[in-house]
Amino acid sequence: MKWAIVNLEKVEGVVKNQKPKPRENAAMIYDPQESRLIIYGGWANNWLNDMWSLNVSSITGPPYAIFSIEPMLGPITGRTKVTITGEGFKNSGNINVKFTSGKFEKEVPGNYVSDTVLEA
Repeated sequence: MKWAIVNLEKVEGVVKNQKPKPRENAAMIYDPQESRLIIYGGWANNWLNDMWSLNVSSITGPPYAIFSIEPMLGPITGRTKVTITGEGFKNSGNINVKFTSGKFEKEVPGNYVSDTVLEA
C-alpha cells in the first residue's frame, strides 16, 4: 500500500513514494466506494493544507457481514439446508456458498432471501 497525494491545486516537487508528515488534528475519512482512507490537513509545527489518500482495498473485507449459520453442524454427506444470517447481502443472481472441512471443500449455489438472510 502506498500513500498518494491528492492534488487540489498544481503542486510542485511531488516525489514518488512520498508519505504524509506525522501530524495531529487532521481530518480523516473512509471512502467505501474507492476503498481508501483520505487524510486532510492537520498540525505539524504549522497548519497543513494537504490531502492524501491510501488505497486499503487489499485489507478491507467484503461489503457484507455474516453473524450466524444454522445449523452449525451437519452430516458429512451434506444435503442439509443451511440458513446464513448477516447484513449487506445483495441479490446478484449468482450466489455461491463454500463449505470447508480441513482440506476438503464443496461449493453450492445459494439462494437470496433478504438483505439479512441467505439459504444454501
